Amino acid sequence: VLMDNKIALRPYQEEARRAVEDTWINGTKRTLLVLPTGCGKTIVFAKIAEDMVRKGNRVLILAHRSELLQQAADKIQKATGLICSVEKAEETSVGSWYMITTGSIQTLQRESRLSKFDKEHFPVIIVDEAHRGYILDRNMKEEEKDFFDEKDFESKYKAVIDYFDAVKIALTATPALHTQEIFGEPVYSYSCSQAVIDGYLVDVEPPYEIITKLSEEGIHYQKGAMVKVYDVEAQKVKEREVLADELDFDIEKFNKSVITESFNREVCSALVDYINPEGPEKTLIFTASDEHADMVVRILREEYQKQAMFYMNMEMIAKMTGYVKDVDHLVKKFKNEAYPTIGVTVDLLTTGVDVPRITNLVFLRKVKSRILYHQMLGRATRKCDEIDKTSYKVFDAARNYV
Repeated sequence: VLMDNKIALRPYQEEARRAVEDTWINGTKRTLLVLPTGCGKTIVFAKIAEDMVRKGNRVLILAHRSELLQQAADKIQKATGLICSVEKAEETSVGSWYMITTGSIQTLQRESRLSKFDKEHFPVIIVDEAHRGYILDRNMKEEEKDFFDEKDFESKYKAVIDYFDAVKIALTATPALHTQEIFGEPVYSYSCSQAVIDGYLVDVEPPYEIITKLSEEGIHYQKGAMVKVYDVEAQKVKEREVLADELDFDIEKFNKSVITESFNREVCSALVDYINPEGPEKTLIFTASDEHADMVVRILREEYQKQAMFYMNMEMIAKMTGYVKDVDHLVKKFKNEAYPTIGVTVDLLTTGVDVPRITNLVFLRKVKSRILYHQMLGRATRKCDEIDKTSYKVFDAARNYV
């Protein structure tokens, strides 16, 4: 809703903002808000940032990825009508007049940016997607290579939060245990089920479980066979000979470690009967690794080409991982243009990316983290009246959905 070039808050968003203000009145300096994906967390903190800036306070907005920070900056200016420039933390100077600064925790920590700021430089800090102080069950991106393990990541995450003497607001749809240890219990929560009832989100249809012979019986390799194995430490797929004994892999080990042509061929062959590559619906496919994503893109194109009813434009299906050149531009095309309609990713698009046309989610990997899994589901919960979206579908080949 636009009112005088501003976006009006929904009732629950206004309640969330008031809950934050009440905690400040009571002297609490750390606040946690829990709102479902698609329910406008960015709008809420944009309004909070506006209030603080109008009172003369500098605001620091933290997130874990550059595209989320840019999205936040754009939303603040659109939602508030503030005549206020936004600056990146890595570019700011000590005497900067900018009232809103955005920065990633990784950049602030790695580049020792913290020491260049007084502890009182930012009276207000807003942490978007605050659950992301963990690295469980996901591939580290280049800027995260300095964080060697989950404990190390959490420690450095907390160090950045603790450094500034400020009021701190954290927002997430899926708070992790350490999120509440840092920010306390939520001062306001709005459930996904209530958002569906109130008409702000769409619900999921009963899941489509893709059952294959390999997922039912496991995978058996004979002595001397060649197998592709995903090396987590090296962050790449290696082909090696099976050692002295014959080996069996269950579905979890398969999806996290082993990549086979036959399994993915069987799954992709099933998907083409349900998913129209011409749109207008968008589809997001989660794979186990970058090379797995390459395999799925290739096989899907081949399977669609077998069907004469489709003209297979190569742009319909695209890999979107951290290894793709100019991936941010590709994600924008996925959101705003007709093609691609099918995005194949690992975990780049699990958090914060707003593409309302996403109606189909496909899992070709096992997801151990509850937080990560619910973030993945959250990619499809947004309404999209433009395509008459009333629900979303989950296609699961790895038995995640319970």
